[in-house]
Amino acid sequence: MTNMKTILLLLLFTGISVLSKGQTDPILQQRATLIMKATDSVDMDKILDLTYPKLFTIVPREQMAEALLEAFNTEEFTITIDSILVDTIYPIFTVGDGSYAKIKHSQILKMKFKEEIDTTDKESLNELLNNMKDGFPDSKVRFDAGTNCIVISGPGYMIAIKDSYAKEWCFVNLEDDDNQLISLLFNEDVVKKLKEYK
Repeated sequence: MTNMKTILLLLLFTGISVLSKGQTDPILQQRATLIMKATDSVDMDKILDLTYPKLFTIVPREQMAEALLEAFNTEEFTITIDSILVDTIYPIFTVGDGSYAKIKHSQILKMKFKEEIDTTDKESLNELLNNMKDGFPDSKVRFDAGTNCIVISGPGYMIAIKDSYAKEWCFVNLEDDDNQLISLLFNEDVVKKLKEYK
């Protein structure tokens, strides 16, 4: 099975449609719509243009593009995004010279396997599904035998950022408020504030 981190990397750039509850910056809405369209068409250049540039100080842009393309299409499966809708764009807040907004969205990902999964081997199938559940703990994970797909549906979070690295709103996935990537990108005050929005 392909490394879970590679699969999760896809979520770093999931596109979103902005149907938020309440008022928000219209430019933020426009930029979020752009990343949604770029993701739908797998326009890698546009996806990376809308990614928080500070990320590229940790992982070079070219390397990130390669990893994303590999995540969409591996030797074992292809991944498609069936549906991603915003549940909430939380209030924009500022820390230092940066503006931030946490975005909660629902998503459906489909992993279509290139070789048919043996559904008679219940032990292997359950192990596969459990591995997926470990990688997506807040999501529903099921196997659709008709399409030979694992369907993953559930919530996800992104951070919108505008600061000295990003003069316009850019995005990065928020897998977990405590994960190592977030602590490398943002200071403690930003991380603490993000935790206030559930």
